[in-house]
Amino acid sequence: MREMVDSANSGPGTNSSVANSIPVVFIHGAGGNSLSWPIELRRHKGGNFFFIDLPGHGKSTIASMQSIPMLARYVCEKMDSFHLGRAVIVGHSLGGAIALHMAVNHANKVLGLILVSSAAKLKVAPFFLSKPSNNAGFEQMLRKLVELSFGSSVAPRTKDLAYQRLLELRPSVLHNDFCACANFNITSQLADITQPCLILGGLKDRMVEPSNWNFLADHIINSQLITFPLAGHHLLLEHPHEVSKCVLDFLGTVNYSPGRSFIPQG
Repeated sequence: MREMVDSANSGPGTNSSVANSIPVVFIHGAGGNSLSWPIELRRHKGGNFFFIDLPGHGKSTIASMQSIPMLARYVCEKMDSFHLGRAVIVGHSLGGAIALHMAVNHANKVLGLILVSSAAKLKVAPFFLSKPSNNAGFEQMLRKLVELSFGSSVAPRTKDLAYQRLLELRPSVLHNDFCACANFNITSQLADITQPCLILGGLKDRMVEPSNWNFLADHIINSQLITFPLAGHHLLLEHPHEVSKCVLDFLGTVNYSPGRSFIPQG
């Protein structure tokens, strides 16, 4: 199933009993943190929602990691600490790669997937894999990252906010994020994913080629694709209301019974 979202369609999502009770783990993207998610989701009343700071990000005191498998294991350990047997995993970009890895390699932890601006193989430009030699070089990298992360219709204030958030990062953390992305490739294993999956992507994305959205939808059997015609890579800041609605609506469709584990098919 494939849909296109008009940015004029806004508002909070469904408040169904399923959306309010199902466990959901949110994983931010490269350079982000748990506050990267729309406020509608972070303040959703009744939601059994968990927003994770990956190692080295936000309030995390753990050293950053350079591989998707390591980050996926970290998320599984966090789920155990929350006493979550399984959950819907929502990931933006790098977070989506972690979610995909979990769906294949930790399937018993995953009730469903929501992939935002992510792909089965994440290509990273060599410029972002280089290590800046000084603060000026790092700031130049951040400005380039911000410029490529948004569609042309985004207000300068939104870009400034993204840039200020990135300045809080240590250069080594962002470098490790990009290395993890560059080494990720799960294209040959997408057919193993049988959990329900929602794919959200902007058609003006310059960080992840938009053709990846169709590739995911074609190879994950139980998937739904929703695209945003004028949006870039950072859907969470460009269209927070619409993304929140899509997430909550999808949660209302997931078959969830507390106490039962997901059993992969095949």
